[in-house]
Amino acid sequence: MSDAVTASGERPRGADGVPLVWEPGDVILDLYEVRAFDERTPFVEGGMGRVHRVWHRQWQTHLAVKSIRPGRLKSPQAVEDFQREAEAWVNRIGLHPHVVGCHYVRVLGGLPRVFVEFVGGGSLHA
Repeated sequence: MSDAVTASGERPRGADGVPLVWEPGDVILDLYEVRAFDERTPFVEGGMGRVHRVWHRQWQTHLAVKSIRPGRLKSPQAVEDFQREAEAWVNRIGLHPHVVGCHYVRVLGGLPRVFVEFVGGGSLHA
């Protein structure tokens, strides 16, 4: 059984009803449509977080949303570290020509999520 599914087959959700782990096809708060990066890449993952592409229905644009990796959800320290990283991005880095702009940080499903501009065209590794 993965971290994304409970014994009953349901995905865990926060008090606000938002799934802790997002999947392409989810619609969050009737505002964000979770979409895959392409047919083989539902999300990308780094050391601390998982990044999804979402369509912001009001703004009519794609955003990238970084959430804490599912495997780290059980660690309160990991969640706190992720929150601190997100706040540093917003409050200290600000706008920079070589860093994607951060629109806001929002707690959904009980977890901090970083909403940034989406830049297509490949990964930093590529």
